[in-house]
Amino acid sequence: MGSNSPTPNPDATQEFRLISNNFSAAYGFSTGGVVSMATRSGTNQWHGGLFEFMRNGDFDAPNWSNHLQDTFRRNQFGGFVGGPAIKDKLFFFFNYQGTVVVGGPGSSSNNTQTPTVQMLNGDFSGLIVYAQAHDPKDCGSGYAVAASMQTTSCGWLNGPFATMNGVPNQLVGKMDPVAVQITNDGLPGHAAPASGTGAPTSTAQNLIGQMQYASANLGNQTFKEFTNRVDYDVTKSQRVTVRSYIDRYLQPAGDTPGNVLSVLNLNTWNQTFGEQMWYFNEIVQHTWTVNANTVNTATVLWTQQSAHNGTPVLDKNGKNMCWSRYIAISEPVCYMEGAYFGTANGGWTEPSNEVRGTIGLSDTLIKTIHRHTLAVGVDLRSKTHRTTPLTPWSISAATTPAMGFPTG
Repeated sequence: MGSNSPTPNPDATQEFRLISNNFSAAYGFSTGGVVSMATRSGTNQWHGGLFEFMRNGDFDAPNWSNHLQDTFRRNQFGGFVGGPAIKDKLFFFFNYQGTVVVGGPGSSSNNTQTPTVQMLNGDFSGLIVYAQAHDPKDCGSGYAVAASMQTTSCGWLNGPFATMNGVPNQLVGKMDPVAVQITNDGLPGHAAPASGTGAPTSTAQNLIGQMQYASANLGNQTFKEFTNRVDYDVTKSQRVTVRSYIDRYLQPAGDTPGNVLSVLNLNTWNQTFGEQMWYFNEIVQHTWTVNANTVNTATVLWTQQSAHNGTPVLDKNGKNMCWSRYIAISEPVCYMEGAYFGTANGGWTEPSNEVRGTIGLSDTLIKTIHRHTLAVGVDLRSKTHRTTPLTPWSISAATTPAMGFPTG
């Protein structure tokens, strides 16, 4: 069909041909290799079958190095049947294949850095303690260090910060309420006062807010594939074929309420991004064997690939998070996409729709003359590509506060 597309499973494939170079003008829509496939058809004999292929760690020996079993699980199953509806005239073939990739817990050791309880209360002195623990030579020890050591690389902050009651890095003024609310609603951590200067090994934060969090659990991914074909012999030399190929892929979205970062699985980042994809490849074809040396094939085709994606990002109360809940902004739908909070990445969650389609008509006449083959034909295509754009954001004249450090 002149484009990359899913392929029928082996039980639905009669034959295939790989053309890597020097292919004819009939494949003029391709610039690289071409794979030409023919699906199976029914015959005067009934035939069918059932199958299942299963990959399950319970059947595997433990890994030789860490003695752990593979946790990947996949079931692939289906069947086919073909035969005559009217002997010597009308034939059918139906094929189905389903695939289920079993989900499971997401990665539990993703690293991030979010505001601590102390920071939300205006105390950023932990930055100094952390820097001194890791670089005592240049940063010294304690708060009574030389002015040359009171640098930002050693955790000392400028701007709206001062020393209060002998403790430096104390916020003068109030924390921006929007930043605090978004932190409380959607970022992990700040459940208990932070402590320690070591590398994070759990959900407990160290003094600069470093911690680990778990990605959302992964739902089961499912693939469904249908290949159906009906052939009608008008005469002994003319056959009409109707063939339908449908492929559907479904991946549920994943999110842990109260943690916008959980959408992003840092090991397999796309597995918590909700996806629903359809592929259709439909043809009506007339094959006429004019004589032993001449065949004419006329085909009407329609293909469509569609993708519908998106992942809701939920706050701690299970409500969708979006910027319009916190600042004066107009959004077409309530979602939060690709948000960065310091070193924390909120993932890609934009709801979107994309549809690509092709309608075509082709006719090819092939004639063999002794040791030569002559082929002539016409191939007409009309392609469409549609997306569903989101309405641009509209921001009011009100000041939009930035996430991260507080305003003065």
